[in-house]
Amino acid sequence: MELSKQKESTRKKRRCNVCQKEVKNMKEHMMTHTGEKPYSCSICKKNFAQPHIVKKHMVIHGTEKKQTRLEIAHAEPLKLPLCVSL
Repeated sequence: MELSKQKESTRKKRRCNVCQKEVKNMKEHMMTHTGEKPYSCSICKKNFAQPHIVKKHMVIHGTEKKQTRLEIAHAEPLKLPLCVSL
């Protein structure tokens, strides 16, 4: 996995002919100009042009908040109902 991240970060940027922005993924970037939105939220079905925007959007549904180790360590313990055996 480390190798793929390295390859992605070293990918050469290309300049968009429409807005002159330098981007790594031209195909994905062009969707912002064409209005194409092939990525959708699995909860509310809202469509997005880029997958990372869907991930950011998912935070509003509470599905993308990642807890840090500190948050987990300080979380209240789970309270379970007491079982009574007869």
